[in-house]
Amino acid sequence: MSRRRLNSVLLGVALALGGCPASPTSPPSVILIVVDGLSTRWLDQGGGLKEDAPFLFELARDARGGSVWASSSEPACATGTLLTGQHPDRHGLLYGLETFKRLRRAGHQVELPHLEHGGTLPELFAKRGYRTLAVVDSPDLAQDVGLEECFDQFRGFSYAGAEAVEMAVRLIEHDWQRSPFLLYLHLHDLFSPHHHREPWSSGKSSDGDAAMRSELAYLNHHLQIVLEHVDPDDRAIVVLTGSCAEADADDAEDPLAPHLTRVPLWIRLPSKIADADWPPAGHVDLLPTLCALLGIQDTVERDGIDLLGTGDLERELFQQRWLGTGNVHGVIAENSHWIYDEEKELSLLFELDGEERIDRRALYPERHEELLRRWLRYKDRGEKP
Repeated sequence: MSRRRLNSVLLGVALALGGCPASPTSPPSVILIVVDGLSTRWLDQGGGLKEDAPFLFELARDARGGSVWASSSEPACATGTLLTGQHPDRHGLLYGLETFKRLRRAGHQVELPHLEHGGTLPELFAKRGYRTLAVVDSPDLAQDVGLEECFDQFRGFSYAGAEAVEMAVRLIEHDWQRSPFLLYLHLHDLFSPHHHREPWSSGKSSDGDAAMRSELAYLNHHLQIVLEHVDPDDRAIVVLTGSCAEADADDAEDPLAPHLTRVPLWIRLPSKIADADWPPAGHVDLLPTLCALLGIQDTVERDGIDLLGTGDLERELFQQRWLGTGNVHGVIAENSHWIYDEEKELSLLFELDGEERIDRRALYPERHEELLRRWLRYKDRGEKP
């Protein structure tokens, strides 16, 4: 669809939306936007972000959030954690459809993973009376892995870009008067159609910073379309996060960099709250935080916590990094990151805020053994809920 045609459609949608939610006493709608590959470094640009992505800059300014630990480098697996508040061993979605196909073509006898149902974020919201809508522009998640069974309406795409954004707005057009709603918009990448840079790209496509600025500008463009037409009065809770992020090229000399998968997590509330960073947090914390904000009762055991609460924030977070057919596992706790590489049978211990990235196993053997025990308890914990 041409840009002119898209704009005319969106203008019509905006006129159609016109009014406000059906009842001023209804709980706020929630717009959850997940972007594959969205790294913290990309959004930590200060004036650069304001110049290239002014709408995104304003969203960040008005939101509560910061950098959190992704549960996995595999987008489908990280998405499973976002939607369940559980680490990968519990939710079942270890990789997506495209990864499954690649493994089968390579001769590996693997089964297609499926997201465990019964207590996902949209299912909890539906019990509270929310309409649950999903637009997923990802070949890994668009079909056959269980997401479509969790939502009232689900639309799956593969590299659709602007078409997926248009669909998100059209879904809300039909459900606006039946508010509140949960809209889950998953963008596979920041640019479309994924084969060349957008016209506003500066510099050569091989220039990493130019590519980053171009993709941020395109994300900014789509976020502005969605939020200005879907939430024109800033009444919704808006969440922006990444499902995963690759290691930054700037950290190529850092041996820990490939294992530090961090993404932004911002939550903008209808009433502004003081700007502050999260405590040590991860993907697992989104579901408990949203449920606490909206007073949604949840009886399922979660690995995450309410980030806006006052409970004990000192706990361990678990992370896995998908490497071909093997995994690198990590435990993050008390300023330490313990790493185990299955393929190499290699165990390492790093200090997260240390000036030097040196394996500290010999210096802190008891700490190493304690994190190893935590990992074994995590690995061997009981039946899936």
